[in-house]
Amino acid sequence: MSSNVFVVFGLSIRSDRRYNCIDTIKAYPGCRSNENGKFVISFCIEDDYYYDLEITLPQSFPDTPPQLTLKPPVEGIHWINKKTGSITYEKVNKNWKPNTDLLAIISEIQEKVKEVVKKNLLTNKVSYFFKKSTPQIFYSNLELYIFLFFCK
Repeated sequence: MSSNVFVVFGLSIRSDRRYNCIDTIKAYPGCRSNENGKFVISFCIEDDYYYDLEITLPQSFPDTPPQLTLKPPVEGIHWINKKTGSITYEKVNKNWKPNTDLLAIISEIQEKVKEVVKKNLLTNKVSYFFKKSTPQIFYSNLELYIFLFFCK
């Protein structure tokens, strides 16, 4: 009898943690949810590039990690699948614990995506500028950054 009470008590604690986490995800800026238990956090970079971070919580959450997907995928981050956008972030997949701060991980992912996208934009804009004005000259990244630094 006491083991049944313990199991019920354990499930109750897990359910409380699950619902508390769901409530905090819903309160996250740019978050919306659907009937299937998926959450989507939308964010924008440079007012032109829109991304959705999809979060799917399995029934056994928080004992098992959530599934995270970035749409559209971003190249240049080794833990984001370039085709599917599936995220295999070490803190989520390998080191997941029931008390892991999911919101901190979401913020880290957003910051890394912003950093890489801005870096890619800078490189693409600079490359386009130099290819357009001087197509016969190829500059290294270091030369371009030095040039841009002194042109400010």
